[in-house]
Amino acid sequence: MRSEAEFVDSPEFRKGRLWEEQLKTMLEGMGYTVIRNRELPDLLITDNTRALWLECKSKARMRKHPATGFSQHHYDRYMLTQELLGRPVIVAFNDVSEGQVYGNTLDALDRHIYDHFQDERTGQSIVTFDCDKAFVALDEPGNWRYFIDTILES
Repeated sequence: MRSEAEFVDSPEFRKGRLWEEQLKTMLEGMGYTVIRNRELPDLLITDNTRALWLECKSKARMRKHPATGFSQHHYDRYMLTQELLGRPVIVAFNDVSEGQVYGNTLDALDRHIYDHFQDERTGQSIVTFDCDKAFVALDEPGNWRYFIDTILES
């Protein structure tokens, strides 16, 4: 198990932080106020009257399955955030290997769980989501605007 300092120094953390910064800049350019959160989820996005949370993942989908995911521990924390704060959580993936950006609300992802398994390398419980059913394309700013505004209006 890596320490927090080791994780923060890791290439995967730096790659994720860079994408988080790019999203923050893009969303602010679209007129949203974006606040970085030290804990999970990464960003709070608001149109100054309504808000939602955004968790940024920079990782490739699974090689042998049409799915991607993250630790059950983080999934549980995102669900708790959504429940306690009463605002939706979006999880967005930047899949650099495929050149795709996709995501969805936690509620939508919850309806398309692909599998739960134990990661042999880390020992963590992982929850995965069906890439073909769970996600919407977020590779263009217009897709982000439509997606966020739809969620804020609901």
